[in-house]
Amino acid sequence: MLRLVFISDTHGMLPDETPPCDVLVHCGDIGPFCDNAGQRAYLNCRFLPWLNEQPALHKIFIPGNHDSMFQDEPNEPLLLHKRVTFLLDSSVTIGGLKFYGSPWVPWYRDFSFNSPRYEPDSTEFMKSKWSHIPYDTQVLITHCPPNGILDHQAYKNPTHLGCNELRKRVESLKHIKVHAFGHLHENKQKHDSDGRVFVNASMTVNDIERGLVKAPVIVDLELNA
Repeated sequence: MLRLVFISDTHGMLPDETPPCDVLVHCGDIGPFCDNAGQRAYLNCRFLPWLNEQPALHKIFIPGNHDSMFQDEPNEPLLLHKRVTFLLDSSVTIGGLKFYGSPWVPWYRDFSFNSPRYEPDSTEFMKSKWSHIPYDTQVLITHCPPNGILDHQAYKNPTHLGCNELRKRVESLKHIKVHAFGHLHENKQKHDSDGRVFVNASMTVNDIERGLVKAPVIVDLELNA
């Protein structure tokens, strides 16, 4: 049994505690709304020390569409601590499970890690990004949801804003056990479908001033299942 704990969209806030686990995963939108220098200071001086102190054997995080420093300054060094892994269109194997992490989202208010705004360029761009997900991925971490799964946007213009091309890619990958994401805050946190667990780990709602109102999401995986 491997216990995974997922959080996302903390936007410059930090939970008081997270449940003990084997792997703690943050699905992006880590920092406050500030410039790259402010984000870098927050990540190195607050987020990463906090992450290292959490009761997890391993920690993984990816950027989100508000974490601009990772796109604007991709080579800026991070003060990564022991057993902390940063994934950016890359993978890592922990406890026999292959994790893959990617931050990309369909065009959304001209933030970071966006596709082009207009079709057909947007579709082709996202299809290209998801084509890099390895076929043997077992735990997929993206910032955006797949279309139609925990991707409802209730704010202003109610609609589903998940990625069609991501859903197609996930459906084609038979080894995925868990797909975790955030990005769209107004959703329930867990959905089981055809033996897979989908997790929207957003801890905030669209009224960010309310703080972290949702709990971390726990998923227990049988490794021989």
